[in-house]
Amino acid sequence: MGSWAKRVLLAGCALALGALSMVQSSEAQGASADSDRVPIILRARFPASGVRPRLTLAGQTFRGSPDLACFYERRGFAPAWSTDSGLRPAVEELLAALAASGADGLFPEDYRLAALQGVVDAGWSQPVAGARAELDLVFSDAFLSFAADLRHGKVNPQEIYPDCALAPEATDLAAVLETALESALGANRVREALAEQAPPQLGYRRLREALRRYRELALRAAPEPVPPGPTLRLGD
Repeated sequence: MGSWAKRVLLAGCALALGALSMVQSSEAQGASADSDRVPIILRARFPASGVRPRLTLAGQTFRGSPDLACFYERRGFAPAWSTDSGLRPAVEELLAALAASGADGLFPEDYRLAALQGVVDAGWSQPVAGARAELDLVFSDAFLSFAADLRHGKVNPQEIYPDCALAPEATDLAAVLETALESALGANRVREALAEQAPPQLGYRRLREALRRYRELALRAAPEPVPPGPTLRLGD
């Protein structure tokens, strides 16, 4: 090959490498720009009127937790459950806690566990800014909703007993979530933070144990027969 041909070949390679570098640089800048849009989108989801945002997951639309706005305002609307490279480990902790919510007499489907697990199983695959913002909202909503039910109960006592005058204890659940995520980058703290919202009284722990025991009895193939004896009456 002559020197002229070599020069042409080298020039072509240099142009190709330059073009590839420009494409990679453009892609990186595009990803960075898309990431920068996430806080802007999150901010826009909370109107000045204070109306709770409507969230959508797996085709279902629902109102977000009352604590969502406070949580995101305090963190400058930065995403909480993901980075540019993927979901944070705290997501798996959250899903594990939701899966175990039955131990407290609650139902995982009330916190959309299956839909959230489906999001994780589908893989991250660099979602666009809008999708990433929406995912962040539904993960935060699941934490805050579950924490509120553990802390205050799922049923309002006044709806059952009109003369009940129990005032719920004021708890800053937004701060609970923020602390859980920021403590050692959320390692082992999400589940612990949720568990700490359950009532600490001995009576509650005994109810929890009784629920576990009776569920085990219900799973037995044949229930134990009641032994012969006198007829049971009210008050026995």
